[in-house]
Amino acid sequence: MRKPTKLAAAALAGGLLVTGGTIGATVQGGPADASSDVKAAFEEDLRETVQAERERLTRVVEYVEAVQVAEYADALHFRQWVEALRQAQAAEAAAAAQAESSGSGGGGGGGCNGDLACIRSCESGGNYGATSSSGTYRGAYQFDQQTWESVGGSGDPAQASPEEQDARAAQLASSRGSSPWPNCG
Repeated sequence: MRKPTKLAAAALAGGLLVTGGTIGATVQGGPADASSDVKAAFEEDLRETVQAERERLTRVVEYVEAVQVAEYADALHFRQWVEALRQAQAAEAAAAAQAESSGSGGGGGGGCNGDLACIRSCESGGNYGATSSSGTYRGAYQFDQQTWESVGGSGDPAQASPEEQDARAAQLASSRGSSPWPNCG
């Protein structure tokens, strides 16, 4: 059983104190000359009232805990979304910095002079399963779907084997030079 939260514990304790005070006052102030049957009926009614109050307070505690759990889950989901957004922004900034440092700033071409290992490193850091933040460019050579299919690829470029990605990139480079990779080629 979970430990009740401070708010739930306070609600429960407050309710029991009120109920306990009522019991004590009622028993002490009960009819002194009542017959044992009347007294037994009175005590049974009192027990039922106490039980009903305990059940009500239990429902209050369960409700408070459920609300707190739901609020925590919403906050956790939001924090995870923010962290994913920050990671995507950091990856984009790193890719831009890498492209800039590899000589892609300025004129045409990125300084790899058609070397596939250099292009692969520049485009994805050598990661064959890489995906751009937008999801458009995929794999080690950051193929878009149309270019991938134009060199005979099928399916998701990022899911293709390294050998297939290398072969498709070589085919693309032999037919179009480094122009498909304006920042790295």
